[in-house]
Amino acid sequence: MSNQGIGITVFDSDTDAHRLVRENQPLPVAISSTTVGNNNLTLDAWGRQKVTIDRSLLHGMFTYDVADRVWEEWSIASSTYTPLATTGTLATSVNNYLQVSSGTTANNGCYLRTKRSPRYQPNRGHLHSTAYILPNPTGDGRRKVGVFCSGAGNTNGVYFELEGDGTDWILYAVRISDGVVKTRQDLTAYLPEGYDPSKGHVYDIQYQWRGLGNYKFFIDLQEIWTDSILGTLTELSLRMPALPASFESVTDTTTALLIQVGCVDITSEGGIKDSRQFASISTGTSLLNCDANSSAMIGIKIPRTITYNAATVQNTRDLVASKISSWTRDEAAAQVYFARDIVATNLDGLTWLNLPDSTAQYLIGGAGSTLDNAFATDQSSMQLVLNEWDDIEQKNVVLNPDPDSAPFYISAGDILIIAVQSFAGTDKNATSLYLSEEI
Repeated sequence: MSNQGIGITVFDSDTDAHRLVRENQPLPVAISSTTVGNNNLTLDAWGRQKVTIDRSLLHGMFTYDVADRVWEEWSIASSTYTPLATTGTLATSVNNYLQVSSGTTANNGCYLRTKRSPRYQPNRGHLHSTAYILPNPTGDGRRKVGVFCSGAGNTNGVYFELEGDGTDWILYAVRISDGVVKTRQDLTAYLPEGYDPSKGHVYDIQYQWRGLGNYKFFIDLQEIWTDSILGTLTELSLRMPALPASFESVTDTTTALLIQVGCVDITSEGGIKDSRQFASISTGTSLLNCDANSSAMIGIKIPRTITYNAATVQNTRDLVASKISSWTRDEAAAQVYFARDIVATNLDGLTWLNLPDSTAQYLIGGAGSTLDNAFATDQSSMQLVLNEWDDIEQKNVVLNPDPDSAPFYISAGDILIIAVQSFAGTDKNATSLYLSEEI
């Protein structure tokens, strides 16, 4: 064997490599004096070269629509943010790209964000990547693209912001923490030669959060400016490390301002599969009644805001539903109904219980219960996403058939109902819901 490259031994043929594999020996790695990277942390504690493989935490494309399962549209009227029942009012799919319009009412606009809030993974880089066109860049108003949350509660994030005054425009790099703008850097002196926001460019924001790390801004794969804050802060650079992919357009006049987007991705550099903590909800040790009208047995709600340090802040902890267990005295159907809180208004108005050590809330129902009565009123507005047969006195276990590629996320604003419909009239049932929560 010969030809040693940077950090890795290269074989003349695959004979030696195959022999080592057959003998259950690891492939030899030769660390040379030249390593890949620009700091000593590119080596592990034993002097071995580290390898980083990116993991996409969330991505979005808009080939046919702006899917309600992924995105939520908010109306902005005089700085008040209101979630809409469905996307498609100002955020639409046009010619296979996303178009976010401010509309034509002065001081109004549109805020589009992912329902999920992908969490920063400690000791890894975080990267937001997208590409977009900003027509009429001098238009009077503001357009933002990045990872940020707006509206009620804490406002946090990092993003590019284009501001026009009707005559000229300025592109900014912005970092906002807990509603306070910490950085708003005019990028004019750093832009690539010939940069025109009305033409398509690729934009990336990369950061080493850890609560205190730097933020790098890229246009067309060139690093144009760094928010260099290491060793300067006495508080976290961002108060919230779990942020949605977001787009916002607000006009100051009656001229619509547009953001036209190809796709978007949030990646953890060197990331791993989501690390989540187990949780569960059950109807308890006593059997509850269900009937022929689809009785709500378990309800779970992820509130949009929570109280933290005596303040109201946005809830960014997502859950995953992974398993349902249902047992009924007679033949029945185990069902899952889903809705956003602004659709299931009666359920949303109930007094929910706090799930221990969690930001989620829950209620136990049964035929004729408070939960069941509210569900009966909202049922026609909810989506039936699962209907499984419960055989007579046989435990029915329902698992997500594709948990790795398509986990069933429950995010802030979601309400989930586990209902059981007995085919023989009133009957006895026990139901359990198994969850995991990003913490």
